[in-house]
Amino acid sequence: MLPIFFSLITLAWAIIPRQLECSSPHPREELLTLHSNLADGQLLTRDAFPESVVIKTYVHIFAENTTYKGGWLSNTTIEKQINVLNQGFNSTPFRFTLAGISRNVTRLPPATNPSMDAQMAFWFKYRQGNYRSLNLYYVSGFYGGQCTFPSMQAALESSADFFLDGCTMGADTTPGSSGLFGAGTTTIHEVGHWMGLLHTFHGGCSSEYGDFVADTPFESDAPSKDDHTFEVCPVGRDSCPGLPGLDPIHNYMDYTSE
Repeated sequence: MLPIFFSLITLAWAIIPRQLECSSPHPREELLTLHSNLADGQLLTRDAFPESVVIKTYVHIFAENTTYKGGWLSNTTIEKQINVLNQGFNSTPFRFTLAGISRNVTRLPPATNPSMDAQMAFWFKYRQGNYRSLNLYYVSGFYGGQCTFPSMQAALESSADFFLDGCTMGADTTPGSSGLFGAGTTTIHEVGHWMGLLHTFHGGCSSEYGDFVADTPFESDAPSKDDHTFEVCPVGRDSCPGLPGLDPIHNYMDYTSE
């Protein structure tokens, strides 16, 4: 998966505001170095990539029970989610194909579990495919989303990072949900991270490259939440007034409402 994120520049300037808070970890230094080298023109351009890259996508449902309210998502909902994901990446070479669905009435291991063995045993059981395969986990009661960034360590398919590779989202972020974020675009944001994209406000106003995408205006920080409802769409916000452009509030990799 690591080499394919370089051609995602057009995804980062998308047209739909969409996201509640993302809890993905800070990108590793190796990824930031690759971004910096690309920005300096030291790596391949988009023209070097094929017209189409098909990514096998495995969807895993972790529900409280077998009802929709309990997080048990139907095939129709999952297919709609994959369609939304493909729409978000429409201007890139990447196409996501549904390779499999698993449904489970179970809970994630606690994030505070001190035993890495327990964490690994859980994810080892469910992750499918190789490192070019995308694993999406939809969890009842999970707030927002989080995803792993590309790394050389995770490309070693016997490593712990490999089994932890993938994106986790709340079941109520899928298309048709009655929640605030039921358009399915939270998945686009998280898969953007899986591809190596950073938040639009990465680096703030003072860094040389910001989010390392040339046409993304600089942004000092994430837009603030309005009374904790996450209905955020600050039209005209300019958090870096000394630099060109308004804040990219319509960008999938920002924090704004759907």
